[in-house]
Amino acid sequence: MAFFPKVLVTVEFHESWRPSGLPRRDRVRGTVYRRREALMTERKKQQIEITRTLMDSLTIPLQAELGSTELAINLIWVMMCTFLVFIMHAGFAMLESGQVRSKNVVNQLTKNIVTWAGGFTLYFLIGHAIIPVTAAIATSEPMPTLAEAFYYWNGAGVGFSGTGASGGLTSTMSDWIYIVFNGAFAATTASIVSGTVAGRMNIHGYAILGTILAGVVFPITFGLHFAGGFVSTLPAGGLNDFAGGIVVHMTGGVAALTAAYLVGPRIEKYRDDGTARKLPGHSPAFTVFGTLILAFGWFGFNNGMASFVFDFGTTGQTFATQWQDIPRVMTNTILVMGAGAIGATIASVYRDGEIKLLESTNGWLAGLVAVCPIALGATWFGTLGVGLLAGFQLPFVSSYLENKGIDDVVDAIPVHGTAAFLGGAAYPFVTTTSEFLSPWSLFSQIVGMSIIGIVTALITAATIFAIRGVGLERASREGELGGLDEHEHSMVAYPQFAPLDDSTTTAEGSTVDDD
Repeated sequence: MAFFPKVLVTVEFHESWRPSGLPRRDRVRGTVYRRREALMTERKKQQIEITRTLMDSLTIPLQAELGSTELAINLIWVMMCTFLVFIMHAGFAMLESGQVRSKNVVNQLTKNIVTWAGGFTLYFLIGHAIIPVTAAIATSEPMPTLAEAFYYWNGAGVGFSGTGASGGLTSTMSDWIYIVFNGAFAATTASIVSGTVAGRMNIHGYAILGTILAGVVFPITFGLHFAGGFVSTLPAGGLNDFAGGIVVHMTGGVAALTAAYLVGPRIEKYRDDGTARKLPGHSPAFTVFGTLILAFGWFGFNNGMASFVFDFGTTGQTFATQWQDIPRVMTNTILVMGAGAIGATIASVYRDGEIKLLESTNGWLAGLVAVCPIALGATWFGTLGVGLLAGFQLPFVSSYLENKGIDDVVDAIPVHGTAAFLGGAAYPFVTTTSEFLSPWSLFSQIVGMSIIGIVTALITAATIFAIRGVGLERASREGELGGLDEHEHSMVAYPQFAPLDDSTTTAEGSTVDDD
């Protein structure tokens, strides 16, 4: 645009200096430039007018659709966090397969697959409907009818009155996204147990147990707390569990303890005199890699609980408080990773005089579990303290359970069970809210966690007794000693190291013939 005025001035100077003698070529060029300038000026005017018209026409619709924009942003955020939680199942698969013997790798990977497949499916079919029913027991919440509890089946998207299982959203789209989000948490609850009973539980029996834990036990604990159930009505605001440290991790830890006690230890675990053998896993690299994947997914696990991150408000200019909470949650989550690992490392050096890799990685996870109940309200120094304690307790709890005959292959009980309980009990001591040092808050935390733990243990025990009744509790002695991969799946993870009889089935399903 700056080029044309300069040329035009030159042309006008020539015309005024020698109008009759100006070459025809220059006169034509000047006319073309003037016409081009006029055309561009007219186009500018048209563009400005079009822009003004568009802005005027868009003003009313934008203001009218703030609610839809807000909903879309919130749902995208929840979907992103759901994807991160789903990735955690890859972490469970890697960590658990790394801590089992090489003869059981395929079996452990299969357990992680069936956990999600059966658990999420049952949660969608009936689990989500159990939540409002549980929330209504012993509370003022209205007991939903069968049609109201299963409202999402018909796609109507209209929930029951009261708190609601989907956070008050009523559209079909939003309800289903929150069902998927909760279903990812449900499957995580069951995955905690699979590592504890590794190496001896029948794959079919575990498939039943994992499905029940995700589709029945988790919805009950969720309804007791997050959906406005009984433990949320306890004094001092009820049980505080921001990101499911109690509802998910402690529930999984209690179920793991119950299962380990009832199913019993691996045949090879204890000598005739009752002393325990160390049965190291086949791949520390898998374990560390799985730990890193789990830690990465934890950003979705904790931050995803701030599900309403954007709120236009009545004026269209305000942000939701939960959006402002995310930096605190993220910072506490990162800090506690290192604190848990440091705590476990200190404990292993104090007890054994050396740093143990697996105890350090499990301490990392124990810290992450412990921060879940307090991630939002805790101070940063309170978070560090809780993380250190969660990591420090891990080696001692693990040794205590081992000496009592509890065979926990991946130390899921101290990582998820006692660490979550510690984090929940620490809430009144680290919170920045009015519940700081409140005895009633401590009372509600202890009572609430006890109720959830008892309910979980009873349902888990009943399920295992039922599985035992149909002969699916444990693998055969031959299978356990020879390897569950070959005996339950007819394949091995590492065929190059397997003895060749007539043929050995590889992990891909093909056979290696003995020449």
